Parts: sequence; C-alpha cells; structure tokens
Amino acid sequence: MNRPEYSSFEERRQAVGEPLPGKEKYFDESEFEALEFPKSGDWLASHKEQGQSFSQFQSEARVPLPPRNTIYIQPLGEIPSPMLKFIHSYCSAFFWGNPVEVLEPIRMENLQVASRVNVFRQYHAGGIIKKLKMPQRAFCVLAITLEDLYPRESWNFVFGLAAGNKAVFSFARFQEPKKGEELTWFRASRTCTHEISHMFGLSHCVYYKCLMNGSNTLKENDRRPSNLCPVCLKKIHYCLNFDFKARYQALAEVCNRPLSLFQRQKDNFLHKSKLY
Repeated sequence: MNRPEYSSFEERRQAVGEPLPGKEKYFDESEFEALEFPKSGDWLASHKEQGQSFSQFQSEARVPLPPRNTIYIQPLGEIPSPMLKFIHSYCSAFFWGNPVEVLEPIRMENLQVASRVNVFRQYHAGGIIKKLKMPQRAFCVLAITLEDLYPRESWNFVFGLAAGNKAVFSFARFQEPKKGEELTWFRASRTCTHEISHMFGLSHCVYYKCLMNGSNTLKENDRRPSNLCPVCLKKIHYCLNFDFKARYQALAEVCNRPLSLFQRQKDNFLHKSKLY
C-alpha cells in the first residue's frame, strides 16, 4: 500500500506557481510523482524540512552572469579520465547553455585538511571547502574525490556538502566493482548535479520525487530520480533560461550508454524532449 503524500496537491501547485507560458506540459503534474512520507531512516524522517517554493527561491537565487559564470569541477586526487569526461558532459547538458570546465587535479594531502580514521581514512568536507580556490571566471567550484568524507565528528559520513559557491562530494561509497564502473558514473552524475544545484540556491525538495530530495543512505540516494520536479526545474530555468527541448535532447545523448539505468534515463529524457 502506498504511503500518504508528504504534500497536498494544492501545496505543490502553490510551490510551482504559474507554469511558464507555452511550456505548460513540462510542468504537468501527471509527468511527475508526489513525494511520499518518509520511512524510518530516510532523510525527511530526521530532517524536518519545510520546502522551498519557487516564489521563495526567487529571493535566494544565485544567477551566473558573465564573466563569472563558469561551473568548475575540481578533481582531488586521481580520478579516471573517462569518468571526468563523462561528468563534464553530463553537467554541461544538465546546466544547458552554461560553461562547465574541469580543473587540473590537486593532491588531497596538499590541502592539509583535518582527517580521521573511521574504518578507513576520511577527510573533513567543510575543511576542503574552505581550502578551495575560486578561479577568476568562476560562478562556483565543485570538488570531487574518491576519498570518503565526513561533515562533523557526530556524523558517520556524508556524500557531499555545499556552502555558498563551493562544494565537495565523494565517489567513495558509490563504487561496487562487481557491478561495473558505469554504476559509479550514474550515481556520481546525480550527486554532482544535486550539489551544483544547491549552489544556484536550490534547497532540498519536499514536494515531488526529485533529484533535489535529500538522502541519508546510498539506498535512498538510488531511489531518487535524475529529473528535476516542476518546482526545481522552474528554479534552474529561472537562473539559466535554457531551451527545454535542447536540454533534454542533450541529456538523452549523454545517457546513451550500456548500463540499463542510463538507458531508462535516456528514454525518460527523450520523452520529455518530445512534449512539444
């Protein structure tokens, strides 16, 4: 039996506001699933978030404007070149029309941030963010690493952390060697775009099943979709003013990979590209 919805239809309608003229099908309620009440251990069971409507977002939005409009990806340590290339392509499609660049890698030990041993070596996410440098043309910087992260002593780990126009996330808990590297890529692309979206001013979503849902565990992370819901899609469009059809087509092309998860996502993006 389905759990009750976390928000009412009227609350979701008010959160979206008026759909963009001529683009109504991209925001049609029937194209999305409402978020259900959390189960024990889920993000919303322990974080009582109220949600951020589109009208609330407008006063908090961070819009990238030239010359400081580039999204930079900063590798920390050795990350395979094919993975970096894919993440760059995925982010370029997701934030369609906005420049995305990959910086030269930095060795984690050169940052000199706090670390601890919690089964294995972990690095302090907030310490990393403080040490990140902003290139001259940067709108934001996202550091990525294969090392595990923690945000404070009381937490076991964290997938990623964003603060203002800087963020960091880890692939450490995404890897399952027996299932192949593309599963890591799939998970990484979703967390990467989630964290960058925070730097545009988006809060966690409580209205629909959405890329911007919070997650406590890898299982919960895997449950959330790669799509933005109507509320969050409208927020990102407000910042970037992209062409919906071109964006979905670009995402479908990037997702044309052997992994079945990518294939399902490709089909979903193609469907959305054909709404008009």
